[in-house]
Amino acid sequence: MIQVAWAERYSRQILLPEVGGQGQGRLWDAGVGVLGSTPMAVVLLDTLARSGIGRLGAAGLGGVPGQSGWYDLIGDRIGSGNRHTRFAGGPFLDVSPESLAQWAASWDTVVDTSGSLTVRSLLGHFCLAEGKRFLSGWVSQGDAWILSFRRLPDQPSPCPGVRHGSGQETRWSASPLNALVPGLTAAVLADEILSGLLGFGC
Repeated sequence: MIQVAWAERYSRQILLPEVGGQGQGRLWDAGVGVLGSTPMAVVLLDTLARSGIGRLGAAGLGGVPGQSGWYDLIGDRIGSGNRHTRFAGGPFLDVSPESLAQWAASWDTVVDTSGSLTVRSLLGHFCLAEGKRFLSGWVSQGDAWILSFRRLPDQPSPCPGVRHGSGQETRWSASPLNALVPGLTAAVLADEILSGLLGFGC
């Protein structure tokens, strides 16, 4: 019964030649962990759940105020968008190599939205050593930044980071459009993740 419901839910994606049944199956088999209790993380997790990622995880950093209902919010959003995705919320992690590595080991793809340079560095080094796909998205002074890499056997160095921004002076932080930047960055991250899982790009 669940296979019929699953096939119905993703029938439009399965009909796309670029995705097909095999591609949708790869998305279902994938596990993506997202770190950071940010608006970008909420949009990203919701988008990935709706696209058919089978396992999603969310974790926050310990000691950040206002996180108490964050996992409930994420779980509700994922549940309303896709009842098939298995969601694991928690824990709140310490910023230590051991804590981050233990959490990241559970996922095929690891995404950091925390904006912390220390976390980005620790997770990036762990994922590079373990051959996992790593992406990080953050907003700094109105510009959105995305770092994406995975070391492949035939590729001596990781894929380069990409900066998404207007290239203009970033002093317009009061602009109403700046509120859209985390959501737009989440959309680009989702595209990078899905493209990688479906075999496009690096």
